[in-house]
Amino acid sequence: MSKENTTSSPPTVFIGIDWADTQHAFHIIEPDGSKQVGSFQQSPDAISQFVDRCRSQFPDAKLAIAIETSHGPLINGLLEHEGLALYPINPAALASYRKAFAHGGGKNDPGDAKLIAEYLKHYQYRLRPLRRDEPLTRELAALVEDRRRLVDQRTAACNELKALLKAYFPAILDLGAADACDRRTDQDLQR
Repeated sequence: MSKENTTSSPPTVFIGIDWADTQHAFHIIEPDGSKQVGSFQQSPDAISQFVDRCRSQFPDAKLAIAIETSHGPLINGLLEHEGLALYPINPAALASYRKAFAHGGGKNDPGDAKLIAEYLKHYQYRLRPLRRDEPLTRELAALVEDRRRLVDQRTAACNELKALLKAYFPAILDLGAADACDRRTDQDLQR
């Protein structure tokens, strides 16, 4: 006779968040099927309050959160909290899912938050949760992003200089004066 496993997995609360620059809409599907909707501001305190409120409301549940991005301040704020399962959703996948239910193609934040939560509930087993990078990896990613931004600024400045030279001193371009700028930018891109 085999022993039955008496431990059951905790119930899951599915949370869909439609992110925006200043305010994020959310849709919660509770373990019993009840739903909650609302929004919270884009600030570290508001994100922490949202997570704390969910944890206090569902102390024994697993919190599964889906969002249409894998980076940015909201993701960083959510990753600060241990025990959350964050699922980045591909925007193209959600757009197809939206088309299946909203034939007009209309898009609104509360409606998208609901679709994201439903998508997560139905396809969680196919999605990979986002993992928090190690501190050195996060620091390196920030430095690489800063470097990319600086190289882009330098490229824009070089292009602006060439446009001005073309407008006021086109003969200097024939002498190769602007090529030094191109060579330097190419060297930066190869690093």
